[in-house]
Amino acid sequence: MPKMTPDYEVRLQLDPEAVLNSEHGLESDILEFFKVSEKGLQMNVQFLDKCCKDIYNAGWCVRIRKVEEKPHLELTYKKRYDINNGTIDETLSISREKQVSHSGKTELELPGPSDSRKMAIKEEPDKFDDWGPGDDWGTKTLAKARVFGPVLAKRWIGEWNDIEVYIEVWPIPDAEGTGTECIVEASFKTDSYKTASAGRINLTSQLQAHDWVLAEDSLKTKLILERCSCSKERDTPESVQAALRTKLNSLRDKAHAGDHLGSKLQWGDIYEMWIEIQNNTSRWLCGAGGWQVNHGWFESTAVGDTGPGDVCYIHMGGGALYGIDCVAYFRLDGESSNSWFQWWFGPNEPAEELVEMWSL
Repeated sequence: MPKMTPDYEVRLQLDPEAVLNSEHGLESDILEFFKVSEKGLQMNVQFLDKCCKDIYNAGWCVRIRKVEEKPHLELTYKKRYDINNGTIDETLSISREKQVSHSGKTELELPGPSDSRKMAIKEEPDKFDDWGPGDDWGTKTLAKARVFGPVLAKRWIGEWNDIEVYIEVWPIPDAEGTGTECIVEASFKTDSYKTASAGRINLTSQLQAHDWVLAEDSLKTKLILERCSCSKERDTPESVQAALRTKLNSLRDKAHAGDHLGSKLQWGDIYEMWIEIQNNTSRWLCGAGGWQVNHGWFESTAVGDTGPGDVCYIHMGGGALYGIDCVAYFRLDGESSNSWFQWWFGPNEPAEELVEMWSL
């Protein structure tokens, strides 16, 4: 696998109210400060991670980007490191970027989830693959990754102290999910830790003198992973879905025959499913969270996120009102040795039916 060489990146978050005009472009003062002479370029960006954010939680970021006027994709693996006392504004990152060929129908088109996973696994550096517990952590994690995004951003290229600087504007969903929030960043890269550390201090000081820099970094990638939905896929062959239904029906038949001990169904790497309750579709159930369906047939309420490997609880059926009961406990963490699903049925046949399941 490719090796990862040091490339330190310094990022400073700018105040959008101070540096952007009404059209989300850069104001003339900041264009002049960074000696920007060319028009901004659009770039389409998406991130790969599991719905439970295993990659981000390990301090990594895997990003695929297509920049206007460039023929190739940019695939980046980035690791964040805290320096000095570890505060947010003293964080650098080390990254490896790879150019990857991709033929899209439009200039800024990005690959779909399946192709994104394949290219990310093919180009992953050893440092990433060996990061987590067990063998091939990176490969196994990327194999179950989803796409977050894309985000259509804009970049201007300038300079500061003879160093090339990128100024980027990222429009992302706001916290309420009803509008757009712009994140503005100024960044530069260097292969020198000393240059990166000193440059961050000096550039921050100069930007503060203009009241352009924000005191805290809002962690753009984290916000994108939180606010851009984890993509859902329905690309598992029908033959796989049919085989899973057969297994589940077998368990159901055992339960109807009086076996209420909770037979186990081994799911392999299955970690998502779709449930339909009397033609009323319930919510997504995924490894990063769970949903609880109450005693009434058509009620559903969120029970919050759980960690990977946690046990979620769902209660379906009419309870005492209908004389039917169906309880399922599931742990959907993508690990074949730990993934299981159990059903307990009441005295009457339940109306619940698992209508679709799929895996990566």
